[in-house]
Amino acid sequence: MGLRTYRTFQALVLAALGLFLLQRVWSGSVLLYINQRFVLLVLFASIGFLVLSQTVLRERPLPGAADDDDPAQAQEEAGEEHEHDGHEHEHDHDHSGQDRRWGLWLVALPVILGLLVPVRSLGTSALANRGITTDSPLTVQNGSEVVSLGLTPEQRTILDWIRTFNYADDPDEFTGQGADVTGFVYHDPRLSAGRFMVGRFSITCCVADALALGMVVAWPDAGSLPDNQWVRVHGNIEVIEMSGEKLPMIQAEQIEYIDEPDQPYLYP
Repeated sequence: MGLRTYRTFQALVLAALGLFLLQRVWSGSVLLYINQRFVLLVLFASIGFLVLSQTVLRERPLPGAADDDDPAQAQEEAGEEHEHDGHEHEHDHDHSGQDRRWGLWLVALPVILGLLVPVRSLGTSALANRGITTDSPLTVQNGSEVVSLGLTPEQRTILDWIRTFNYADDPDEFTGQGADVTGFVYHDPRLSAGRFMVGRFSITCCVADALALGMVVAWPDAGSLPDNQWVRVHGNIEVIEMSGEKLPMIQAEQIEYIDEPDQPYLYP
């Protein structure tokens, strides 16, 4: 592969990567991969890739120039002038050319996978490896625990309820409060009949560190609810104990089937 051809493909790959990231930001699907506070960084990165691709295009050797020759051949010719170490230089340059081509494929790999793999959020299938937690000691920053405790009960998400219980001196004080949460159905084998988990994934940085959070829901027809179905649960809070910890449980009064929200994740 000539140097001009290599630079052309390099520019195309960089441009494709920039356009791919830009499309993900524009469509909002980037939020299925990362925390929302990093979206601006991805936008700057996409613009940077596009600018870099234009720079590479402008710096290509002109057609017919010496730099357009195969670098391996050029090195071989140079090796003839340095007979003593010519073979060593040729061998090293061959590997260098192969490494560059492999590097080009590695840069193109995210674009290829992004186009082939459907965009979708994490669901119950991810719980086989991650599990689901009901009492995680979530990191709190910027006074978010004050915001969480200041919300009305009906405004609290699953994350807010878990955080509220983590910081409560006496969780029993929340007994009887109204709850209105949304999440996906998960039938945890630890639960008895007539109970299920309503869950959401929380991400701090990206889906690689996603944490599945769940609240126990008591509902007579729990067994009829399919896993991964998104629901809205209305009911009142009761305090239960699991593994020696006091946890919130929703005594459901109404359960509605809903579509997956545009933003299915919660952010600590």
